[in-house]
Amino acid sequence: MFNHCLMKVRYFLLVIYMHYFFSVHIVFFLKLTSQALNISTMDISDISFDNINVNTFIYNYLNIVFGKLNERNLDIKTEVINLINEVNTNLIVLFILMFFISFISLFIFAFLIMTIKTERDAILFLFLDVNQIYVQVLYRKCENFLSNYVV
Repeated sequence: MFNHCLMKVRYFLLVIYMHYFFSVHIVFFLKLTSQALNISTMDISDISFDNINVNTFIYNYLNIVFGKLNERNLDIKTEVINLINEVNTNLIVLFILMFFISFISLFIFAFLIMTIKTERDAILFLFLDVNQIYVQVLYRKCENFLSNYVV
């Protein structure tokens, strides 16, 4: 189940990654490229934050990058929240099945305990019902056997 959610998140991230690179507006990208070309042809002493080309390039580039990253971050956050809040019927069925199996096994265990107790009591009463005379005779026979036993 966790692997399934992980695969969904990976697929979603791949879609976002591809969307990010293919959804950038070509016109804006060309304008930024021309601004970068203008800046690269300038002298190093002319490059400063007061220059309109440098300022436009930095401001627009950072705004686009921040906007796209923020947009993707919100998309990923909503998708992960949706995956977490999604009701998984397999998990619910599994919990119900585990509950019933545990309940049935508890009854079987209690039945076996009671059966073993009754059998043990029956065996104990069988030995208690033996007549005292038979016990003494059996005791004497065992004593004779052990006294005649040669090792």
